[in-house]
Amino acid sequence: MKKIKITLLFQLIIGVTFAQKLTLNNQAFELKNVTGSIIDFQGEKVLKIERDLKALPFDVNRLETTVDDRHFAKLTSLDFEDGTIEVKMYSQIQNPSPFPGAQGFIGLYFRVDEQDANFESIYLRPKVGRSDNQFRRNHAVQYFAYPDYKFETLRKKAPCRYEGAAPVDINEWITMRIEVNGKRAELFINDAKYSNFVVDTMLGKSTHGAIGLYVDIGTIGYFKDLKVTPRQKSSTNASETDKYFTTSDGVKLHYRVSGKGEPLVILPGYGQDITKLKNVYETLEKHYTVYCLDYRWLGKSGSPTYGYHIERFAKDAKEMIDHAQIDRFHLFAHSMGNSVAWCYFSIFGQEKVLKYILGDEAPCLITDPNWTDNEVATFTGSSWRKDMFTAWRPPASTKPEKLTLEADMMSRLLNDHLGRDWRDVVPTIKIPTLIVMADKSHFESPLLWNWLKDNIHGARLEVIKGAGHGFYETHGEVFNAMVLDFLKK
Repeated sequence: MKKIKITLLFQLIIGVTFAQKLTLNNQAFELKNVTGSIIDFQGEKVLKIERDLKALPFDVNRLETTVDDRHFAKLTSLDFEDGTIEVKMYSQIQNPSPFPGAQGFIGLYFRVDEQDANFESIYLRPKVGRSDNQFRRNHAVQYFAYPDYKFETLRKKAPCRYEGAAPVDINEWITMRIEVNGKRAELFINDAKYSNFVVDTMLGKSTHGAIGLYVDIGTIGYFKDLKVTPRQKSSTNASETDKYFTTSDGVKLHYRVSGKGEPLVILPGYGQDITKLKNVYETLEKHYTVYCLDYRWLGKSGSPTYGYHIERFAKDAKEMIDHAQIDRFHLFAHSMGNSVAWCYFSIFGQEKVLKYILGDEAPCLITDPNWTDNEVATFTGSSWRKDMFTAWRPPASTKPEKLTLEADMMSRLLNDHLGRDWRDVVPTIKIPTLIVMADKSHFESPLLWNWLKDNIHGARLEVIKGAGHGFYETHGEVFNAMVLDFLKK
C-alpha cells in the first residue's frame, strides 16, 4: 500500500512538471495560468491550451480586471524586438462554456518582459469574423497593451481604433502573421497579400521580450507551426548599437550609439524617447558618433518608482558618458534636455563639452507674480502668465481619477522641471553655443531669444521660421544644416 502511494505521488509530481513546461518541435513553452498538453489533432502534433480558471479566476462583472491578463504559453529562450511572428491556430468554444459571451478568443502576445508585467498583444474573436452584423464583425480583431490598455479601456479612449474585421471563424485553422517594426504592428490573416489590421502606434512599455500563445475565457486553443523571424538591422546603419548600463541608484538605462567621428551627445526633451529624434541622429551620425539617452520610463530604459528629478537625470547623463568612455563631446539638448544640461554644467562643469546646441527652451517655465509683462516674455518666452499647477500640464495629470504609475512618475518629473529657475546658470555658459528657436513655438518671444544670446558669451542665434517646438522633425533639413555648419566651423 505504501509503495502504491509513493508511485501515485511520483506520477502526480511528474504530471505537474509536464503541465508547467511543454515542448513541441524543439520549441519549449512555459505555461502561465493555462492548462495544456501536446496532443494528436487532425493527424498532427499540436499544443492545446485552455485558460486555468483556478489559477486566474474570471468574473463577468469585472471584465476589465479579469480578462486580457497573464494567461498564455510563453515561448522560452527568445528575446523578440522587431520582426515577424507567424502561427497556425484553431479555436473551439468549450462546451459547456463558463462565459455565454465567449467568442473563441485566441492570438499572440509579444515583447513580454521578464516579469510578465508588460507586453503587447493582437488576438482574434473568430466567432464574429463572419457575422451577418457588420458591427460585430468589426470586433473580430483586438489589440491591447498590458497592463494599462486592455480592450475596455481602449474602447472608451479610442473607439474602433484598436479593433477591426478579419475573415475568420471558429473550428477552422487560421494562419496569423504579425509584422512588428518599432511602434507599428500589422496583422495578416491566411497569407493575405495586404494587412488586415494595423496598429500604427503601439502603447506598451516593453520594447523587447518573449512571445506567448494566448487564449481566454471559454476557448480551447490549438497551435502549430510557430515561426519567428527577427528583423535584421539595416545594412545602411551597420554601426548602430544598443547599449545598457546600470546607474548608481540601480536602474538599467539604454542609450543608442551610431556613426563615426567626434562624439555628439543628445539629451531629449520631456517625454521623448530616442526614436523621436530619428531625423536628427540619422543625419548627424554620418559625420559624428552620436550617443542618445533614453531617460527612465522611456524607450528601452527601466521603469523605477524613484529618481524623477532633474539632478538625477543629469547624473544619469554623466554616468552614460562615463560608461561610454567619452572624453570630450558636442552636446545637443532639446526642451527639458536643456534643464538636464544646465544642471549637468552646474554640478559637473563644462570642461568636457566642445560645443553646445540649445534647442528651444527658456530658463523659467512659470512666472513670478511680481514680474512685469516684459520680464514674463523675457524669462518664459511668452506673454502668458503660468502658475505652477496649471502651466504645461499634460491631460492625464489634470484628471481627478487615479493616475497610472507611468503618468504619476512623469508628473513628478514635470513638477520638478516646472519649478526650476536657471537664470543664474545660463550666464555661466562659456562654451561655443548655437541657440535654435522656433517662431511658432510656445517660446516665441524675441525677448527670450535675445536674452539667451546676450547672456551666453559669443552665442549664435538661429530662428527657424514657421516651425513649432518639434522643429527637428518638421524642419529637419533646415535644423540639421544649421547644426553641421555650426559644428564644422
